[in-house]
Amino acid sequence: MKDKVDDFDKHAIRRKIQKCWSDSELPTFEKIMNVVNEDEDLPYYSSISLYRLLKSMDFVYVKHGRSSALIEKNEMVDWRRRYLRAIRRYRDEGRPIYYLDETWVNAGDVPYKVSCDKLVLYQDA
Repeated sequence: MKDKVDDFDKHAIRRKIQKCWSDSELPTFEKIMNVVNEDEDLPYYSSISLYRLLKSMDFVYVKHGRSSALIEKNEMVDWRRRYLRAIRRYRDEGRPIYYLDETWVNAGDVPYKVSCDKLVLYQDA
């Protein structure tokens, strides 16, 4: 599912969550799901798909009184702030900025369990 969602959709969803906070509303899962699915520019998400997408975007739920609120992890917020400050500083210095595609693999992205076919015991290369 998260492979089919592009960065534009992720950014739009992140902005909707941040707008709830700026409007002094608690961004509960139900509110976010309604707001996202009402937007005609975004695809329709089932509750499970949206939950998994938000989790992959490093959002977590916290208890706030009697209801759960959706927040972004602190390290992601800090990283984004450092990045924006660095870009602003580089632009002020007149340094060229090159945008490249993401090309790394995290060590934790490797599955520990895989399904194997026990009928194939040896494979010639």
